[in-house]
Amino acid sequence: MNSSLAAVAETDFQPFTDLDAGLQRKVLSVRNLTKAYHAQHKVLDGISFDLHAGEMVGVIGRSGAGKSTLLHVLNGTHSASGGEILSYPEVGMPHDVSKLKGRSLNAWRSQCGMIFQDFCLVPRLDVLTNVLLGRLSRLQP
Repeated sequence: MNSSLAAVAETDFQPFTDLDAGLQRKVLSVRNLTKAYHAQHKVLDGISFDLHAGEMVGVIGRSGAGKSTLLHVLNGTHSASGGEILSYPEVGMPHDVSKLKGRSLNAWRSQCGMIFQDFCLVPRLDVLTNVLLGRLSRLQP
């Protein structure tokens, strides 16, 4: 890492432990997450991390490193090959996101924001309408 970048990071941002206790509530815990498309091609291998309320995290890596796959697995658009993804709601017990199906999975996805790498715009619609198209599935008839 560039030493000037490290200096900026150390002086301009509070350490996470100094934030208000309310922001330190765990919201997501990923343990030993794996994803293999073929038996010999593991894209994710033993990924583990925790996310806390108010925390902002970036995922960086080379092309093909598994960044998009990780987000797809967290969102439930791809299934994990192993490990667990625990969501900690404000009220109630944690649940394993990787085991959600149907309405529960849709409810989880409505809480996640994701911009896909290969998205499809409808050329005859304006930007706002294209963005709102993703919300149509959430409307009740």
